[in-house]
Amino acid sequence: MRIASLKYRLQAPGFEMPEAVHLRQEAYDQVSARMLEEIADRIEKPSSAIVTGAQELQQLLNERLHEMDAEALRQLPKAQAESLLTLLHGIDALTTSLTKEVA
Repeated sequence: MRIASLKYRLQAPGFEMPEAVHLRQEAYDQVSARMLEEIADRIEKPSSAIVTGAQELQQLLNERLHEMDAEALRQLPKAQAESLLTLLHGIDALTTSLTKEVA
């Protein structure tokens, strides 16, 4: 899933998207990466709390995903928007599940 997401991020042939959508994906990816880094920190040091709080990061991730949904549906052809959003929602579901397991 991350490889497919990276293809969109790098704008590989067939994965191109308007700049506004690209910026939204970048913002989403940054929050998602922070969430994964904090999960990794929690795994390495089980006694430590996740620094920024899983709930706060999850809320921010949900906001970024919502922004991405709206922008993709506005800017991309329907099939491409649905493909990208299905991918990002799948990544989000796995990240959320992992966060709950680690917490």
